[in-house]
Amino acid sequence: MLLLIMQKIKRILTLASCLYFATFAQLALCLSLESGINVYQRVAGVPPTSEEISEIESLANSGDYRAIARLAMKNKSFYRSTLKYWASAMTNVTQLPSVDLNDFSATVIGIFRDEVPLKEMLYEDILYIGNSTELVKIAPFNAGVTLKAYSDADNNHYRQLDIYGVDLSDPNLLIRTTQSGRSILPPEATMGVMTTRTAGLAFLKDGTNRRMVRFSMVNFHCRDMEQLHDITIPDYRVRQDVPRNAGGDSSTYITKCAGCHAGMDALAGAFALHDFVPTRNPDNTFSNRVIYLPTVANKFFRNDFTYPDGHVTLNESWINLWTRGQNADLGWRFSGDENPYTGTGAKALGVVLAGAKAFSVCMAQRTYTQVCGRTAPFDDGEKLAFTRIANVLESSNYNGKVLFEESVGLCVGE
Repeated sequence: MLLLIMQKIKRILTLASCLYFATFAQLALCLSLESGINVYQRVAGVPPTSEEISEIESLANSGDYRAIARLAMKNKSFYRSTLKYWASAMTNVTQLPSVDLNDFSATVIGIFRDEVPLKEMLYEDILYIGNSTELVKIAPFNAGVTLKAYSDADNNHYRQLDIYGVDLSDPNLLIRTTQSGRSILPPEATMGVMTTRTAGLAFLKDGTNRRMVRFSMVNFHCRDMEQLHDITIPDYRVRQDVPRNAGGDSSTYITKCAGCHAGMDALAGAFALHDFVPTRNPDNTFSNRVIYLPTVANKFFRNDFTYPDGHVTLNESWINLWTRGQNADLGWRFSGDENPYTGTGAKALGVVLAGAKAFSVCMAQRTYTQVCGRTAPFDDGEKLAFTRIANVLESSNYNGKVLFEESVGLCVGE
């Protein structure tokens, strides 16, 4: 803390000196330096060192704010602070970013660091964990603190990495592995970060698995059910537990319920075999885990046959009814072997969600919100900027780092 205060004081004195002694022609260069330092702090989350300031000044004077962002992304604080904050809001239903590091956020951090295509976080069999072999060589694990092993049944491993400030920018300390190799999920049942333990706790626990569809759209397309609500699409996939005549008035179902459930229920079949329930440990105790069942989870039949004309889920097939009507503007596209209209299982759905234009635009919007401190509603200029950044993201093979390089230029000088 003292170091940060001293760095901030030094920055202020540097700028004050620059502004005080500057000629009119030099004034712009002083302001460029301040803008450059501002860019660095927005990305890294901490002030630059005195050694970095001279490099920042040179880059700022030439207007190369992307290079300043790249410099900031070399700081370990970018991973432990900025990226953790960026990812954490997606890990819980309240969208709070101030939560412990977990398997979801650590995996996002690893994907950014290693420049894995960002869209793979929605469908790959991927997981980042602490490397026990290397961690036991560093403090405090080399001084008597017991390193908690990764477990798909608790968050102790990641909480330790967080508490003890492990350098997540170090590829020797945070390493890539697979979910299927570290849990009871088979590879075909994985859906990137959405089948991590953290996502299971947030989106699969209890309920009817509709929450998983909702937050897949909130997290990766930046649209909640209010924006997706569309009463023009067919309702033949709405399940049996949705009232068709609430309060004796069928118009409520037509104008309100079906507008969300028609699209959501049609996709929820992708998670028909997933659940988050207690499972037996080797020591005969029980812990909650994400599981993959041989048959449809019982929760899909909760209150079944209340409305017998409703859809009965028999397997993990899904239909994307949002490719028509108002939600066609999400930019659905064929992605590899998966088409955007129909498929089987969560992984196939993840490929389609990540392949939509809305995914790239949403990632740009999320980054801009964090870096520039702006929130919706966005004006037309901002929306155009999101689309431009989305295009850059896609042309970079979904290298997540370009989101910060491009977004920070939108708030230079603020």
